[in-house]
Order: sequence, then structure tokens, then C-alpha cells
Amino acid sequence: MVKIALLIFFLGAFGENEPLKIFPFESTVVEYEVIYQGDSTPSKRTLYISDCGRKLCMDYRIFSGGEKHFIYIFTEEESFSVNTRTKYGVKRKNPPELFDEEVLSEWFREIVYGKRKKRIMNDKNYKGSEKILGKDCEIYENEDGRFWIWDNLILKWERENRVETVKNIQIDASIPPERYKIPKGVWVLPKIF
Repeated sequence: MVKIALLIFFLGAFGENEPLKIFPFESTVVEYEVIYQGDSTPSKRTLYISDCGRKLCMDYRIFSGGEKHFIYIFTEEESFSVNTRTKYGVKRKNPPELFDEEVLSEWFREIVYGKRKKRIMNDKNYKGSEKILGKDCEIYENEDGRFWIWDNLILKWERENRVETVKNIQIDASIPPERYKIPKGVWVLPKIF
């Protein structure tokens, strides 16, 4: 859940009277390689984006020290975190104002336009530009790390203890609806908040 929140807290490309569009593309699959400091075994993170970001699924596999596999799903109605090894998941209901296109709440304005986004994407933090996989990225740096951002999507993120780098992007990918559902055999704890 934290990973999806990190993506959303500074991403947004929509005006007040336009439908909510976190990303300018309808559907995309983004594959990342994650290298942790002191561990040469790469982890894999795949982000599935549908409906311009109104649906997100992150499939996160960590291979060192025994495989760990987590799935984070974010839809208009609910968010889910799933540990596929233990077959447990948790869900929470999203605030209805999160996707209210007519009267965007102050809460969501803060996430998309507020201090958290400005903390990263501002003139003071701008460090230049660079191409990653042929995409023109703007580079920003702050206390959370160094970010390469293209069309509101992080393509690379260097932090103190790890580096996440995109390895493949599929724009207008066909993503099955099952991707945004809890896998079979997972026991979901009742809503916790």
C-alpha cells in the first residue's frame, strides 16, 4: 500500500473540470528492477495502470533470502495489500472524495498538488533531463532521493538503500480485469479502516 501511495502522492495531470487522469495514457504496464544496497540479487516490481491511473496494481517480488511476493491493488472503491506467501491480505475503503470529479476534496488536492508533490517537482529540486528507454525524463532530487519522471511516472528512483529502474514500458497494454482482484486462495482480513 505504501508503494502505491508513494506513486500517487505527487502524480497528477488533470484540471479542475476534467476527468481525473493521474497518467496521460489509458493503460500501461511498467516493469522495474530493484537493487538493494549490499544485495546483488535484483527484485522485480511490475506496475499495472488502467483507466488513466484510476486502477493500479503493483506486483512486487523480492528474491533474496527466500522469495517474497506482494501485490498492492488500488481501485476507486478499495485498496488491498496481499502477501502471497502467507495467503493473507488486508483491504481498506478509499475515501469517496478521492475520485469525486466535480468537487475534488482538499485532501486529494493536497496529495496531487500540495506540499508533497511540490517537495519533489519544483525548480529548486530540478537537476536536468535524461532519456531512459527513449523517454525524456526530468530529474529531481530531494531528501527522499533522486527521481527521473516522465509523464508523471517515475522511471528511476535512487534512494540511500536501493535503486529502482524501469526495464520495460508497454503503453496501451491489454490488462485483464482479474489483475485488479484478490488472487484466489487469499484470506482477506476485514476492513481495518
